[in-house]
Amino acid sequence: EKFRQLLQAYQIEAEYGSRLDHYAADIALDGAPRRVDVLAVGRIALLAMTADRSQAWRWSAEAKQWQALDSQWLSPIAEAMDVAADKKVPQLLNVPLSVSRSQEAQS
Repeated sequence: EKFRQLLQAYQIEAEYGSRLDHYAADIALDGAPRRVDVLAVGRIALLAMTADRSQAWRWSAEAKQWQALDSQWLSPIAEAMDVAADKKVPQLLNVPLSVSRSQEAQS
């Protein structure tokens, strides 16, 4: 029974780590709430984008805040959101990671 529970916990963790999920949420940006679409890429990236897809942010676990992204990331994040919403066929995604410096040092 303990082995089954351990195996089940491992399977759940593996599924969570490879999941691509999106949802609408209000996040705090510059002290004011803002409605955005959020994209979670497993445990490696948490991204947000305005509905008009003109601005994007990534969550920095180290700084505990949303950080603005350059415009070069708008198209790849929009494409990833479309894949998560089943509007596009799944493919290799190019998105900025949300990895802290301590996690980078461990690699």
